[in-house]
Amino acid sequence: MARILFVAKDNGCASVTEQVAVLARDDRHQVFTALEGLAMARFEALGIPIYEPPNYIGAVNFKAPSCPAEKYAVHNFSAAKLLDDIRPDIIVSGIGGPINMEQSVAEEASLRDIPLVLAEDFWANSVRFKGMNPAMVLTVDVYAKEVVSNAFPKARVHIVGNPGAKEVEVPAAVQAKMDELHHRFDMVCLFAAGGGDATAPELSLLMQCLAR
Repeated sequence: MARILFVAKDNGCASVTEQVAVLARDDRHQVFTALEGLAMARFEALGIPIYEPPNYIGAVNFKAPSCPAEKYAVHNFSAAKLLDDIRPDIIVSGIGGPINMEQSVAEEASLRDIPLVLAEDFWANSVRFKGMNPAMVLTVDVYAKEVVSNAFPKARVHIVGNPGAKEVEVPAAVQAKMDELHHRFDMVCLFAAGGGDATAPELSLLMQCLAR
């Protein structure tokens, strides 16, 4: 039975790490957590005792942390103390934005040679862990696997999709248009703009690439 620490911050990384936590708990491994933000409610809803020591809880609202969560703000967080208290055999971490606590835990895990598993909820966002040597990366698709494998050549990289998006329903009109495009063309490339001010430059770059 292994001692497994799960690290997550926001909704995205919680949606992928919580799936692994459930499997670990069902296999009778010891599950520990270091959570911030929306991840706290998600893990608590699964019946995982996030408030019991030595588990770590951070602020729910990062802009205006509430008492008593304020004293757990990330500037007071010590990854070294956390790992001393929990003594994990394996660490499973999401990649929030900004990374904050996950980066600190990953760096400390690397210093101690604790196997680190990175669970992605977006294409190849694990490459932001500069200088890390993860033992395994769980990623979303073939493209992400290629990017991650180049960044971490020693890591085992597995495609698991995005468990957090499995219940998203595709609107009928969108699905019909996709079916039409797949029928007309051998290959269909999807483009998702970043939104806001970034959308226009991204579309411009896409049109230039297509023109070539």
